[in-house]
Amino acid sequence: VVMPQGALSSNLLGMSFLNTLIGRVGTLGVGIVLARLLSPADFGVYAVALVTLNAMLSFNELGVSLALVRWRTDPRAIAPTITTISLLSSAALYVGAWFAAPAFATTLGAPNAVGVIRLLCLAVLIDGSTAAAAQLVNREFRQGTQLVVDNCNLALTCTTTISLAVAGFGPWSLAWGALVGSTLSALVLFRLAALWPLPGFDRITWQVQHETTDSSKFSHWFAPRGLEDLPERPTAFSNDTAFLVGTAPRDEVAAPCLRTRRAVRVAHDGVR
Repeated sequence: VVMPQGALSSNLLGMSFLNTLIGRVGTLGVGIVLARLLSPADFGVYAVALVTLNAMLSFNELGVSLALVRWRTDPRAIAPTITTISLLSSAALYVGAWFAAPAFATTLGAPNAVGVIRLLCLAVLIDGSTAAAAQLVNREFRQGTQLVVDNCNLALTCTTTISLAVAGFGPWSLAWGALVGSTLSALVLFRLAALWPLPGFDRITWQVQHETTDSSKFSHWFAPRGLEDLPERPTAFSNDTAFLVGTAPRDEVAAPCLRTRRAVRVAHDGVR
């Protein structure tokens, strides 16, 4: 049964808005609680580690996961290849972060943040393992799955962080909370997406797809653009930035999903 365009758009918009609202309100509430449990110095140490992690997450899987969104045949065929590349690049980044942590922490004026940096940056490996599953969910516009995964992450992170903060773990409570939340929510994602991170590399499949879809031009489409500047038929989005990875004929999904993503961006900014 094909859902009408209006109903599909409303459904996606509702779940995306609810996901954003719960995340913002939950984060605000937990922040107020932690402000009474942790010192400014604790937050400063964690901030240094978080800056390091965010820098790594911006390019840890080299953008290859977006190939799964563009894949014209069964996307699960390329999932092991994406997983392998993502894990290898993420592991290389983590090794670099491990050795660079002392110098980086000292440069930012927080030499005692070395251990927290090394712990928190383990999350880059988890992110690399979820690259294929996360993009499969995006490809299929499964907002319900994203809602469950994001809120599992929020609940687990908040529970762990507050518990450890009460026990006196200081900035380590923030790092452990983030790590536990991302680990367990990754397991939820694998289960709901029915796609586990199994490494592999199918060179033949990659080459066939390269020859039949002219994917040599794929890298030229990675320029981020604002939603309002996109063509009418994009095929892949992230929450805050759209990445054009090709075009597809207008069908019963593409048009309403574009309008929904634009509406979600407006709702997201309103909640923020």
